[in-house]
Amino acid sequence: MDKSTQIKAMASAQRLRILQLLADPQKHFGQQRSADPVKFGVCMTLIAEALAVAQPTASRHLDILRQAGFITVQRHLKWSYCKRDEAAISGYLTWLGREISVTLTDG
Repeated sequence: MDKSTQIKAMASAQRLRILQLLADPQKHFGQQRSADPVKFGVCMTLIAEALAVAQPTASRHLDILRQAGFITVQRHLKWSYCKRDEAAISGYLTWLGREISVTLTDG
C-alpha cells in the first residue's frame, strides 16, 4: 500500500472520526436495519449523518480511506456499506511506529 495515501487519509479529523465510529459499529450505528453493522458494515448515509456532513463530502472522505486500504466498501442493492480493515490499520500503525522510532534514534 502506498504510504503517502495512508498518511493523507490519517491527516483529516473527519476521516479519523469515521475510523473511530466504525471501530464500534454496534454502539454508533446499532439503529441500522438494512444489514448488521458489525458483520456487513455501515451504510454510507448513516456515516454522513453521524458526521453531520453532506453525502458527497462523506463519500469523498470514505473514498480516501478506501484508497488507503483502511476500509472496505461493498454494495448491497442501492446502498454501499463500509467496514474497517483492521489488518491494514494495524499494519500502518506498526509501520508508523517503526518510522518514528528510526527517525528519533537516527536524529
